[in-house]
Parts: sequence; structure tokens; C-alpha cells
Amino acid sequence: MVDASADQAALLCALRSVGPEGIVSSVGGHFGDVALPLFEMYRRGVRFYTGRGRGGPNVAEALAWVAQGRADPAHVVSCIAPFDDAPGVLAEGLTKPVLVRD
Repeated sequence: MVDASADQAALLCALRSVGPEGIVSSVGGHFGDVALPLFEMYRRGVRFYTGRGRGGPNVAEALAWVAQGRADPAHVVSCIAPFDDAPGVLAEGLTKPVLVRD
């Protein structure tokens, strides 16, 4: 299960909703402390990961899918802009901007 909400209540919901021996990956960027239900997690064997995501183990397969035409990354990109325009682009709050260097 993935929590990408950056919301404490949503993270706790994910931790309590995952099945026994399940994994919760929190990639939402919680910027404050969150009290985890550690005893509940221990009893059910829940594993917890937090960080920017685990793209490394999956990137080769994802790139192969793009090369084979099985996945089109254009569906998740909100705009493509020069890297030098990053401050303005990021200030717009777009869902998934891609910044490109020359």
C-alpha cells in the first residue's frame, strides 16, 4: 500500500488498513512527527518504508514498458519546461511538471 498524501490521518489509515505482513510505503513527505500505532503494526507484522520512493528497483522495467509502447508517460506529465524556469513552474503548483536541461 502506498500513502502519498502527506496527511497524518491518511497515513494512519493506510497503516491500519494494510493486510497482515503487508508493506506501507509513505512517499508523501510528512514534515512533522507522526505517532505510529507500533503495537498494532507489530502484531500484524506490518513493514513501513518512508522516503522519496523506490524507483531504482523498478526503473528498468518501467523504461522497457515505455520503449515497447506499453506505457505512455505523457499521461502523467502536466507540463515540460526548461530547467531555468523551475521557480516559476514549481510555484504554479502543477501536478507533475518535468524540468529539462539543455
